[in-house]
Amino acid sequence: MFSGCCCTKTQPASNKVQNNEEVGLSFAQDRLQPKLAYVAHPCFSGLSEESSTRVDSELEEASRFQALVDSFAEKAEKGCPCTCIREGSGGSFETEYRIRQNDGLLLVMASPEAEEAEVSCPLDTIQDIYTMHDGPDCFPKEILHQAGVTGGLDLLLMVVCSSSSGDSSDGSVGSRFFLVESSRESLSYLLELLRVICS
Repeated sequence: MFSGCCCTKTQPASNKVQNNEEVGLSFAQDRLQPKLAYVAHPCFSGLSEESSTRVDSELEEASRFQALVDSFAEKAEKGCPCTCIREGSGGSFETEYRIRQNDGLLLVMASPEAEEAEVSCPLDTIQDIYTMHDGPDCFPKEILHQAGVTGGLDLLLMVVCSSSSGDSSDGSVGSRFFLVESSRESLSYLLELLRVICS
């Protein structure tokens, strides 16, 4: 039953010697130049390259985002357009906010052209910032309504400060104020900038 097996076939002596010499030469070459098959294996090399590419891509994206945030910080120093919603009256007005890092202040101006601030909030007193991502229950209904009227409900944010902050132009002290950003990109950059400054 094993007559067809290659192990049972008789090979000429000369062929055996020649085969042994070839095997010996091949083995000697392998010893001189070892082949690490597992290094070149497509499974291992593919995972390594894929992982490296993913890490490089994430680092590049993080670096690009940080560059955009740095550029936004320079813009915010001069003023960024927004809508401010007054709590209580439910009114809103177009204005701009300014982040004066040297002075440690977040200012909401009375108007885009004005030099006086509607709200002056020390950056080191900012306790939290809420957006619609945190859920509508975080906001008063009147604020949600007014933000919806302006068409910027998804760009709404609430800045919560300690009791010593939020000095208004009328001399009253508030613990929070509401802004509607001009775009999703600006909202993202603002949140990241304030996170870095206030951390």
